[in-house]
Amino acid sequence: MRTPSNRLYTLIIVLLMFGLAAVLAGALALGALRIPLHEVWHTLLGAQEARMIILDMRLPRALIAALVGACLAMSGALLQTVTRNGLVSPDIVGISAGASVGAVILILLFPASPPVLTPLFAFCGGALAAGLIYVLSWKNGVEPLRLVLVGIGITAICLALRDAIVLKAPEEFDSALTWLVGSVWGKGAERLNQLWPWALLLMLAAFFNARSINVMQFNDAVSKSLGNSVERSRLLAIAIAVGLAACAVSIAGNIGFVGLIAPHMARLLVGGHLMRILPATALLGAILTVAADTAGRVIIAPSEIPAGILTSLIGAPYFIWLLSRQRRS
Repeated sequence: MRTPSNRLYTLIIVLLMFGLAAVLAGALALGALRIPLHEVWHTLLGAQEARMIILDMRLPRALIAALVGACLAMSGALLQTVTRNGLVSPDIVGISAGASVGAVILILLFPASPPVLTPLFAFCGGALAAGLIYVLSWKNGVEPLRLVLVGIGITAICLALRDAIVLKAPEEFDSALTWLVGSVWGKGAERLNQLWPWALLLMLAAFFNARSINVMQFNDAVSKSLGNSVERSRLLAIAIAVGLAACAVSIAGNIGFVGLIAPHMARLLVGGHLMRILPATALLGAILTVAADTAGRVIIAPSEIPAGILTSLIGAPYFIWLLSRQRRS
């Protein structure tokens, strides 16, 4: 895999930032009520024409979608690095499903709990799922395909448990719908304020530890010979990945395959070093999720298609293709 020069890498990141700005502009302009881009711009600068629609409704939702996509993408990049397996992502191996169980338990069984606890419960659910996957897939080491297959089984168990909890509280079905389909519908500034501090903290932790985690792309013997504490780096990377996935799931539910597609796209663009992959994959994840959410609002307006459905329609065939390639190799 060819690594681009520093100048080309900078150009790619700048282009991805422009791409994110473009899909965010589309998210503010498009919907059941279409607003011209010049009116969107004037409203952002302080005009009052469409202030409620743009600033109070669409802007927080678009920013939430961007952060959710970035968190899922970075989580997938970290998991693929430490497992040395391109088939891994938080939704495929059960981490997102475990996080959704934790979130649903809090919201449906303890409805009086403060919303700030939702990411914590989601993290606990995701961490438990990750621990089970790692233990059950261990057999003189973790073989990549076995980890994926165990993860798929854990995902099925977690999703069944989540649905059983929802059925036990039918009067709260609407509030649980987000975790069933994956959506940022109805999310406003309050949810954005709950998300961004945790997301920013975990993203910074990923960046600061990227060099030591990057060594995990090699086998354990090589990692140790380079002076890296293998188990510490692996546990740290998994903890950060679980935290990022939990942040996303606690707000938007289980939006699938962003954590699979974005890291693959990033590697094709910027090479295989994690320090370069993380910024690119965060931008790509944000672009994919904002685009999916915007398309879901436009395709059958004024009704909506949840973003999680659209990302799954794209990601599931891609995952099957990757799995078939790995089995042939």
